[in-house]
Parts: sequence; C-alpha cells; structure tokens
Amino acid sequence: MRPGIRRQLVWAIGLCLTVPALACSDGDDGSLHTGAATAEPATTEAPPPPVETTGTLGPSITISPEERAALEAIGYVPAAPTDNPDQRGVTTREAERSQDLNIYGSRDRAEALLTDMEGEVIHRWAGDASESWMHIEPLPDGDLLTITRDANVAKHSWDGEVLWERRLRAHHDLAVRSDGTIFVLIRGRTSLSHAGTTLPALCDSIVVLSPEGEALRTVPLLALLRPHLAGGRLGRMKASIEAGRSANDLLRPGGLGDVLHTNSIAFLVTDIEGVAPAGSVLLSHRAISRITILAADLSEVLFVWGAGELDGNHDATALENGHLMVFDNGLKRGSPSRVVEVDPLARAVVWSYGPAELYTRLRGGAQALPNGNVLITESDRGHALEVNRDGETVWEFWNPDVRGSGDEATRATIYRLNRFPRSFFAPLRR
Repeated sequence: MRPGIRRQLVWAIGLCLTVPALACSDGDDGSLHTGAATAEPATTEAPPPPVETTGTLGPSITISPEERAALEAIGYVPAAPTDNPDQRGVTTREAERSQDLNIYGSRDRAEALLTDMEGEVIHRWAGDASESWMHIEPLPDGDLLTITRDANVAKHSWDGEVLWERRLRAHHDLAVRSDGTIFVLIRGRTSLSHAGTTLPALCDSIVVLSPEGEALRTVPLLALLRPHLAGGRLGRMKASIEAGRSANDLLRPGGLGDVLHTNSIAFLVTDIEGVAPAGSVLLSHRAISRITILAADLSEVLFVWGAGELDGNHDATALENGHLMVFDNGLKRGSPSRVVEVDPLARAVVWSYGPAELYTRLRGGAQALPNGNVLITESDRGHALEVNRDGETVWEFWNPDVRGSGDEATRATIYRLNRFPRSFFAPLRR
C-alpha cells in the first residue's frame, strides 16, 4: 500500500470514529433486484410495489452546518492528505502541442479556473466566497453554469456577473441540450415499500430548466429504476427503522436512504442501433453500480448495464463511435479504480485502464479526447492525467491548491477536470 493511501485511510478512519452516526451509512452488499424490462437478466421475484412520493422534490431536507461539516468529513472531503505536496501544476507534458484548455475547480471553492496545457491560468470565474461549487459547466458564449450542492444552480457571465440563480436541491451534475434547456440532478424526500415496511428514501429526479433558469418539469427517477435497487441495502434500512433509527439518519446524501445516488447526466451524441437514439439521457448511479439510458422524454428506461462489472461508478459519457465511457471507482475492491469503454450493443468492455496506483474512492471522471486519448480525473488526490490507448501517461496535472506542509500537507480535491478547444470559448475568439 502506498504511504499516501495508508495515511488517507488512517485519516478517514479517524473521522469516522468521531462521527459514528454517519460512518456506517455508506456501502452496499451488491445484492440486486433486476427487472425484465431492461436487458439485464430478470429475477423471479414479484414486481416491486410502486414508489410513493411523500414530499416535495425541492430543498425538503434541512441540513445543519454541523451535519454538513460531518458529511463533508465522511464522504465529500474538500481536501485530503498528500504525500507529494511539492508536485503542483503540470508535471508531465509529452502530448502534442495544442491550444486546448482545461477547466477545473478545487472542491471547496466557488471558483473555476481555465488553464492552458502548461497549467497557466487563462481565465477565472469566481462566485460568493461563502459557497463552494460542486460542478462547473462552461458554455460556448463564455458563461458558466454552477451547482452549489443542495442549494442552487446558477449562471455566471464571463465577467463574473450572476445572470440568474435557481434555488434547488441540486447535486453532482447537469447537462445542456442543443436547444439550451438544462437537465439538472436534484434530490428530495420520498418513501418506498419493502417487505411490508415503508422506508424513507432520497429520490433523485431530473428537473428541466429553461435557458433562463425557469423550471419546466420534474421527473422522479426512483419509480423508473425501482427494480434495480439493492435488496441488501433495503434490508438494512428496514432493520435500522425497526431498531428505532430516525429517518433523518438514513436520509443524508451517501447514506442508506440514498438508494440511487445518481451522479452524472449526459446525452447520447449518436444513434446506438438496437439500444437508443441520439438525444437519449445517459445516467450513472453509484449506489446500484449501474449506468442507465432513458428515453429523451424521460418516460422509460432503454438500457441498464453494470451488474458484476461496475463498483461505485461515476461520470458516464457517450462517445461518437456509439460506445460509452465510465469511471469505475472500485468502491468495494478498494483499489484500483479504472476507466472502461463499453460497447452497449455487445454489452462488453472493449477497453480499460486501471493500474494499481489509480484510486479514488469518491468522484472521478474520464473524458474521451478527439486524439483518441483519455483524460482522467483522480479526484481524491487532486490529480488528473491524460493516457493514450496503450496506457502511457502523456500529460499529468496536480492541483496546486495545497494547504500546509510536510506530513500535515493536504491537497484540494478536484471533482472533474475537463478539456475544451480554445475555439469553444467565444470571448477567446475575439
């Protein structure tokens, strides 16, 4: 085990011991119910009961500052111990020279940095210092969409003006259609039945916003994906409720009641014959270790994959060749994480990259680049690397946002680092 990994484990265990109510609220035993409506094998179980929505899908659960701090400590830490604090910025540069730009942000800052391939900052967007942007999404006109987790979605101009803000319990990701409508992941309180018991749960939904940020409609995901919930998790929820554990203990993001933990949304860029047409909605779900494709109108599930392959996955994206790419964290494996390219028609992994030293328990990302390489975000270490299809690293970046020094040094985590051509940004074309 690498010293850095060992220190992170010891550090995380210490945090878990100080916050016991949250420490045991993550994980799954892999026991899954599957439904015949998808392409995965069906079980002989009776159809699951319908989901009953018992609350609004907006900001329906209040999290105190103390609870939020504990949650950050357990599952979404903004910085982690580093064993190489002196490595900062671009440390490997063997890729061909290009004018491409990278965009990223430190997990606990309301800031997005646009840098060149040498790591020099070309542009900076900044928001209210009291917030932290979970996700950043640049637009071709130079504007920036941001998610402040469980608080809002906002649009910022190139010059830093807040153009609009929508209060939503948004989290993880959003995607923008060609017509400008914005699909945002949100969550709210709901309930579902299991073995004769009504269980509290978080219900991920997709809210569709107009380009101006007005809510057009909301589609809950739990009713569509109920057949794929983990039976072991539901059993533990039932036992917890019967033992007197409060609903609020289960309903923290990442907890037992977070039964899907949907963490990415994207659109298919081309038709996949026999699977789904272009414009269909691709999702990643960490709690059930699955990726799914929904119809463009969000009315039905067209494809489900991941059984026995994925393990706490993130960041599913669609490729021009009709394949899918996903970051497979290896949550139960412990190490390594890997990136897989999947042929959805054959339901098979056609390429993967997962050396022993690659591991992030949380977050993580993979972007297929036009040159055939893959840009990978190893989030927990604040690290990104570009690899070719032979697995050779041709570009490497370490978040320069390092706090402290020596054994006390921590490096800010990166949710995702993504790459765009300079020509993508209209203000840079002037």
